[in-house]
Amino acid sequence: MMVKKKSEDTSCKDPAPQKKQTLVADSSKVTTSAQASPTCQKELMSPKCKVAIITGGATGIGFSTACHLLKNCARHVIITGIDSGEGESAVEQLEERYGDNKVTFVCGDVKNPAHFEGLFEMACEAFGGTDILFNNAGILQDKSWGNEVDVNVKGVIIGTLLAFKYMGKDKGGKGGLVINNASIAGLHPLPGAPVYCITKHAVIGATLNFGHKFHYQTTGVRVCAICPGSTSTDVTENVCENQLTPEWGKEAERQIFLKPAQSPDVVGKAVMYILRQARSGTIWVVHNNILKFVEIPNRHKISTFVKEFTAC
Repeated sequence: MMVKKKSEDTSCKDPAPQKKQTLVADSSKVTTSAQASPTCQKELMSPKCKVAIITGGATGIGFSTACHLLKNCARHVIITGIDSGEGESAVEQLEERYGDNKVTFVCGDVKNPAHFEGLFEMACEAFGGTDILFNNAGILQDKSWGNEVDVNVKGVIIGTLLAFKYMGKDKGGKGGLVINNASIAGLHPLPGAPVYCITKHAVIGATLNFGHKFHYQTTGVRVCAICPGSTSTDVTENVCENQLTPEWGKEAERQIFLKPAQSPDVVGKAVMYILRQARSGTIWVVHNNILKFVEIPNRHKISTFVKEFTAC
C-alpha cells in the first residue's frame, strides 16, 4: 500500500482562493425534481471540517466529488485507486486549488479488506475518525466478470461494514454517511453488459438493506445511493471491447451513449445535495444534469393477482 502526501495537519480552515477548474463544467447545474423527496428540512450534514474517504477518487466522479468537498471546506479527503500516477496527479491538482495538507492518496484495491481497513485506521490516527465514505470505485468489464463482481459488489460491502465499525455510534463513533455509486444501470436492464448491470442492482440492494432504519437507528450512519446516468469518465472507455462478445459490447455502447454524457462535476454537485439532505436508505438518479429521487415501489402495491394454489 503506497501513501502519497499523508497529512499531519489537524487544522480546519477554509481553503485558499481557487483557480479556475478546467476539469469541471461550471455552467452545468443540478436541479431537483418537483416530486416529493425523502429529505430533511434541516441540513443533516455539512461538508465543513469533515473527513472523507473516496474510492476511485483520482479521476472522474470521485475526483469531482473531492473537488466539491474541499471547495466546501472539508478538513481532509483520502482518495484511493490502483494507478499511483493518477493518484499523484490528483493530489497535485487538488492541493494546487485548495491548499496543502488537504488530500492523501493511497494506492490499493477495494477488494482487499486489509487495504480498506487501513484507510479508516489512517483517518482515525491522523484526524480522529471518518465522517464520509463514498464507495465510488467500479469497473464496466464483463469480459473479466469475476473481478468486476469483486470490485463492484464486494468492495461496497467491505466498505460499508467498515464504515459501521469505525463510524457507528454503537461502536463509539459519531455516525456519518456512506454513499454508494450504483449507476443508473442499477435501476434498469443493460443487456449488453449483464454482469455489470447485476452488480449495480446489487448495490441498490445493499443500500436499501444497510440504509434501513434497523441499522441507522443503531449506528447513526446514513447509507444512500447515487445512480449517475451516462457520465464522461474512464469507466465508459473501451466499453465495446470489454464485454463478453463483440455484439454485446456494441449493444452496451449503444445504450450507454443514447444521450450525451454529463460532466462528472454534475455528479459531484449531486453528491453534495445527498450529503446535506438525503435520508438513509434513499436512491437518487442524476441524469442529463437533473437530480431525481427514486422510490422503489412496495411489491404489495404493484402486484396483480393471478391464481391461488391449494397445498396437497
